Amino acid sequence: THIQVRQWLNMSMNKMLSKNMSNNLKYKKITTKKLQKMKILWNRMEVNIRMHNYRRKIYTLDLPSRAKSVYFYLLDRCDKEMKCFPGIKSISIHLSISECTVRRAIKDLENAKLIRKEIRIRGNGTFSSNTYYLI
Repeated sequence: THIQVRQWLNMSMNKMLSKNMSNNLKYKKITTKKLQKMKILWNRMEVNIRMHNYRRKIYTLDLPSRAKSVYFYLLDRCDKEMKCFPGIKSISIHLSISECTVRRAIKDLENAKLIRKEIRIRGNGTFSSNTYYLI
């Protein structure tokens, strides 16, 4: 399970940190590189676990297929903070559905409390694409 992997990574990182305290400079460089690689792997694993939990949640709800498609589109474009900001037009083009359908899907997802939408405004006062937060 992911908990066991997490525990193994923690133990490995702690071992490397304790060994890293030795006086051998060459060894310090090697273990520092290994530690950096492990941190990158750790971050990727955390993101994958989070994404898996978000994917699993969507299947348990009674939502139209349009909402599920848009949800997965947003999920694929999210960063670590689970936010993204694609435009409605680009969503409709990539999913081959109309812009009205995208708007209805976003409304369905908001009503199901799966996403939160924030309006973005540029410095000159014009509107930009919305920011979507996956909850």
